[in-house]
Amino acid sequence: MGGRQEIGMFIVAALLLALAAWPAGEAGPEPVVPCARQAELREASGETRLLCLDDSTTGAAGQALGQGSGACKLEDIPAGASVTLAADGSCQVTEGGMPGRLRLIAGEKLDLNRASTEDLEALPGIGPSLAERIVKTRQELGRFESVDDLLEVSGIGEKRLARLSPFFFVVPVAPGKPTPEVPGEN
Repeated sequence: MGGRQEIGMFIVAALLLALAAWPAGEAGPEPVVPCARQAELREASGETRLLCLDDSTTGAAGQALGQGSGACKLEDIPAGASVTLAADGSCQVTEGGMPGRLRLIAGEKLDLNRASTEDLEALPGIGPSLAERIVKTRQELGRFESVDDLLEVSGIGEKRLARLSPFFFVVPVAPGKPTPEVPGEN
């Protein structure tokens, strides 16, 4: 037999042994229940982790983070927020404050008008120079009115926009309300 056939026979034999050794009636590991709403949790110890906000997943209806009057109810924390727990038990929520890399891990979209160059570089197909051009174009325009405004950025055409648009959202400005401040652009 040739080398490929021997390797193939070995793999088949290993799979058959593994199946024969599997205990009858024993289930595999429990499936992970997805969490549709997540936030960043920064604990007083300095530890940072993702916090699931779903009542159905966590059984967290009516639960709070922190203690006393400074506590935050889980149902009041918006997805994509950054939640800081202080040593005194107080809780501070920063809406939209979850860093871009954590937002992507959590399956959240990035706010195109708040994303930093570091956030943008976490996306597939965006390197440092394109991230800089996106931020520069945003500064020149004042803000992006829609994700399609990325077509104004040198190096982004229809194909690249189609690949990138699922990663972004733009918060519309209500008529008569001031334009939201974009962090780092004063």
